[in-house]
Amino acid sequence: MKNFKRWIIFCVICVVTFACNLPGTLFPDSSQQDESAPTPSQPSISPLEVEAPPVLTQIPSSGDGWIYFVDEEIGHIMRVRPDGSDLQNLTEAHDASGSNHFPSPSWAGKMVVFSRYPTSGGWRTGENGDLVIMNADGSNPQTLTHTPYIDERTPAFAPADQTVYFARNNIPGDNNTYEIYSFDLASGQEDQLTALNQGITEDPAPSPDGRLIAFQSWDATHLYVMNTDGSNAMDLTEIINSNCPGDCPIEGQPSFSPDSLRIAFVSQRSGSGEIWLIHPDGSGLQ
Repeated sequence: MKNFKRWIIFCVICVVTFACNLPGTLFPDSSQQDESAPTPSQPSISPLEVEAPPVLTQIPSSGDGWIYFVDEEIGHIMRVRPDGSDLQNLTEAHDASGSNHFPSPSWAGKMVVFSRYPTSGGWRTGENGDLVIMNADGSNPQTLTHTPYIDERTPAFAPADQTVYFARNNIPGDNNTYEIYSFDLASGQEDQLTALNQGITEDPAPSPDGRLIAFQSWDATHLYVMNTDGSNAMDLTEIINSNCPGDCPIEGQPSFSPDSLRIAFVSQRSGSGEIWLIHPDGSGLQ
């Protein structure tokens, strides 16, 4: 019995000793603790990282909470709920052969614009697509452009849903030179916004506040931003990369944050394609 009591006392002493030697003891002295001072292992946090992350339900793919995409095997525009439910084929009813690409929902979630390419026998027969607009459920499709020798692609609605920005090869048959255009839905007026003449300029991404458009240019695949009228185009890739011009990383596929203060884009600056953030003026790269 004496040995058993000694064993119990020994175990208690060991437990107390172990607890007292833990990093940041179980019972710290609150009078000596400075909660405002970061520990040596904590990196300083920039203001952009301090912001609370957006809630997913506040930034759906459209106002009605749908994700629009292309089924490349059948060439049709599809939509699905963010949770993966209610999958729908939107173009099969009015385009049985199917060769539809680049769907983009309107900001209010009531319309979808996309590019439709000619087909024959179920196969895509050309590289020149026209812009088509339809209701968000796939009904009432209407062709916006009728240009059999010109390709229009990567459309995107302006925030007010009255204008569509898109890329067009302005030289018939030349699918290596594209510029950004705008199409006014009320009047049908088209305006050329860029004249970079440096390869494929496409993927216009308007800011939610309606002031700017981010896009990419495929001559060296640079990230750009400009005013919505096409003025003051700025090469962000050259601003944020000391090796430019010359050895610039591939950057593009931009998208504005909901507050219009940042642009998310894909960059290979780290050796592989990663998502980065930057302010429209070229500052705050993350």
